[in-house]
Amino acid sequence: MVPALELGRDAVKRHAWSEAMEAFAGVDRDAGLSADDLELMGTAAWWAGKPEDATDALERAFAAYSEAGRNLDAARVGFDLARSPAMSRPADRSRQLASPFTSPTRPSAVLRPQWVADGWRERSNSSKVFPRPRCTPG
Repeated sequence: MVPALELGRDAVKRHAWSEAMEAFAGVDRDAGLSADDLELMGTAAWWAGKPEDATDALERAFAAYSEAGRNLDAARVGFDLARSPAMSRPADRSRQLASPFTSPTRPSAVLRPQWVADGWRERSNSSKVFPRPRCTPG
């Protein structure tokens, strides 16, 4: 595995957002990133205060997940992009993600609303970046 990629993943775990962005950007320039790493890069960019970079990385993650047939992951990322006003694009670029249910790389591919619900449910139960404690009564 690429050492810089591991550095980026480790930086995300430590919440060292700018460090993670630098590591992921370097790997992305040299070899490209997987959908999972693009999503981590988008998260790091968001928390580093770079919403444009976050949107770019998350849109690429959405497209990569869609192309790989990972519909729940694509729906989760698409939902995050659609619900965040800070990640909205100007009118001329808003057609790239016309709705959270369409793929920017395959406009004819429509994500079924159930995939969005399943992706959101999956994210609410466990997050790749920030594990959430499960609350149990009692």
